[in-house]
Amino acid sequence: MRDGASVNQAALNRIQFFFPKMLNIVCFSHTLDNVGSHLMIPTLQEFGHLWVRLFHSNRAKLAWKDLTGQKSKSYSETRWWSKWEVYKQLLEQFGDVPRFLQEAAADKIAPNIVPQLQDLLSDPESLVNLKLEIAVIIDFGEHFVKATYFLEGDGPLVFSCYEKLQAVAEACQAPYFPNVRAVVAAIVNEDPNQRAAALEQRAKACVKPAIHWFLRKFNVNLKDAITAFKAARVMHVLRDRWLVEANTS
Repeated sequence: MRDGASVNQAALNRIQFFFPKMLNIVCFSHTLDNVGSHLMIPTLQEFGHLWVRLFHSNRAKLAWKDLTGQKSKSYSETRWWSKWEVYKQLLEQFGDVPRFLQEAAADKIAPNIVPQLQDLLSDPESLVNLKLEIAVIIDFGEHFVKATYFLEGDGPLVFSCYEKLQAVAEACQAPYFPNVRAVVAAIVNEDPNQRAAALEQRAKACVKPAIHWFLRKFNVNLKDAITAFKAARVMHVLRDRWLVEANTS
């Protein structure tokens, strides 16, 4: 098992002659994290890019904390699902964003960035898209975030890897979107001309490419590795049953 660096693949290629039955398994946390790159969220990507840049300013960080009482979530290229955490805070505190930007503009905080964020919020179509995209990736991403951090942990993960990945696959096959439904209901309540079913379909379309990518990885590309983890899980269960029977006999 290895991370996805090309030098590791090159090293395995050199020793494969001596170990022809070697099973090459790339870090599953990397695979799960890569799902995020297949999301179709153009409005959120534009807004999120500006939002992350805004908080490079210490004044912006202090202003956000003064208004909300919460530290602003920061983005890190080396932390799993870092942007998802930023977006989750946006979803939870979206009602504070317009006032925060208004006060930031008055205080001349990040004057090249704040007006662009305000323009996105002032455009009705962009605002609806932004709300839907935030809601759907929080609902969709939660399963991947939990599995990613679990599989990055310590301990005999080989015995529980299949179970965690299977749970994510099942969540992809029968997705549940509580935040999307709540956001759609709020949008329709504000604008009765909007149609709830159409809004939900628009939101779900954002994650369809990511779902298809992951299921193809799970069922096709990584089938050998998944089968190995499944076998390890079965053997672990059988061992536990044998120990129980041995201790009770």
